[in-house]
Parts: sequence; structure tokens; C-alpha cells
Amino acid sequence: MRETRIPKGAGTIVDIAPIEEMQQPVWLMLAENGDLFRVNVSSGVWAKVGAARPTMPRTRLHVSRRGEFAAVVNDYGLDGQVIDLRSGVVTLELDGGGYFPQTVPFSFAFAELRGRTIAVHRTAWNRLDMSDPSDGQLLSQRQESKEHYLDYFHGALYVSPGGTRILDDGWVWHPVGMPVAWSLEHWLSQNPWESEDGPTRRQVCARESYWDHAMTWISEEMVAIEGVDGVIAFPGPAGKFFSDGTCLYSADVAGLSVWDPHTGARTAHVDAFQPTHRHPGSRQLVQLADGILIEGDSNGR
Repeated sequence: MRETRIPKGAGTIVDIAPIEEMQQPVWLMLAENGDLFRVNVSSGVWAKVGAARPTMPRTRLHVSRRGEFAAVVNDYGLDGQVIDLRSGVVTLELDGGGYFPQTVPFSFAFAELRGRTIAVHRTAWNRLDMSDPSDGQLLSQRQESKEHYLDYFHGALYVSPGGTRILDDGWVWHPVGMPVAWSLEHWLSQNPWESEDGPTRRQVCARESYWDHAMTWISEEMVAIEGVDGVIAFPGPAGKFFSDGTCLYSADVAGLSVWDPHTGARTAHVDAFQPTHRHPGSRQLVQLADGILIEGDSNGR
């Protein structure tokens, strides 16, 4: 494993996010005072690339695949910002509505469609929209409609590896966690109501009083969800979930485990390594602890 100490001038880092397109371990980092840093862990090069509002408890950082845009959102809260990192300008103020926001992480994800970066974000407890992060233009314009009314609290969002679908870890009364997935392409190009009741929208499972737990895409057709009996179910994975498109990684207090998602076999384990993020380009897993970025892989290297 490799350890990189956060420079004192950066302040306290509260969240990180991988710039996925980079083959080297390049990360965006968010400091407690709102400063945003682009960091190449291999070369040790740091650069301030923008700033958001000073962070609050449960602040979450998102970054677009190519690293042009960042979003700083208040999980279990109301609001956030999208920032163009090329200019440092705040292009979109996010407002997720005030109806039970404390029950879910702020619904936000960047996606790429037709070579264009899209911001998917909650604009009410039961409504998601798409916007252009370069200027804040709304891309999913539609009027309120009784016909398409959705009784569903949107939760954490996960874009599939190929960017074709999105998974929503939301819930419904009484309460029941009910992850759903649908086609991003169909939503953008064909049906503005796709996230409400479109033909590609599919309920993945239902779990009484249980949501906001680990989940990840394995492929465009497979997801791994903690705490559910699915088509393939096996005990063991818990904590944070990641995938490289083949294996399922889980990180909890016992360390990092690697699983075969088809058989349930645990194929590797690393004690005491509890990564919180995976970089798809460099394929590294990282843990931020006490001002040190700990970087390793599934073999503990």
C-alpha cells in the first residue's frame, strides 16, 4: 500500500471523488472550507481548481467523468451547488425540497450521454430532473401531471458502468425501501416522464424499513444490493460496495473482501483496509484517515 499525506495548506479534507477518465490516480478533493483540489497521487501534484460553500455535516462530493464539473451536496439535507471547474463558476444551485430530506442522501449523479455531461438531481422529494452542468439549463422540462404522479422518495443515485441506466435507492410509505432503475437515454431523448412511469423503469426489489445501504452496479445488467434476497444471494458482503465489472468488493470494519458475484465465493481479503472509494481508471481503492490517503488494491498492495 502507499500512503500520501495531505498537505497542511489544503486544510481538512472531508470528501474525495475519482476523475474516472484518467488512467492515473487523479482525484478531486473537497476541503472543509469549500476549496476544491485536483490531485495526482502518483506525481504528488496538487492544484486548487474551485471553491464551493463551506461544507456542512454529511457533505458529499461528486465529479464528472472527465473532471470538468463538480457538485457539492448536503446529504440528508436540502441543497447543493454545481461548479464548472474550468472557470470556477457556480452554474447551478440545487434544491431538493424540504419534505423528509433527512431520510436519504441528496439525489445527485453525473452521467454522460452522447458525449455530453448531464447532471441528474432531485428537485422535489418525488421528482428528478436533468440539467446541463455548463449553464444550468433544464433538460427534462415537463409540467406537473396527475397522470404521472409519483409517490416515491428519491434516494442515492448510481449510474451504470456504461452510462446507459441509473439506479435509484429510494423508498415509499409505509416505509419500504424500493430501488428502481431506468434508461437514461430513453429519459433524455424520448420520454421526459421516464423517471416517473416510463416503459424502461423497473423495480429491483422491496425491503421493509430498509434503504440507504450498500449497492453497486456490477455490469449494465447486474447490481449488488446489501440485505436482499435476489436471484443470486449469499452472506458476507457489508459496508461499502465497489465493482470492477467482474468482482464485488466490500469494505467494512473487518477490512476489504473480494467476492465472485455469481457464486458468492470470497476470493480475497485484506485485514484493516477500509477503502471508501474506487478509482475506475487506475483501479485503485483508497481510504482517507487522519489526513493520510491510503491507496491499495484487492491484494493489499
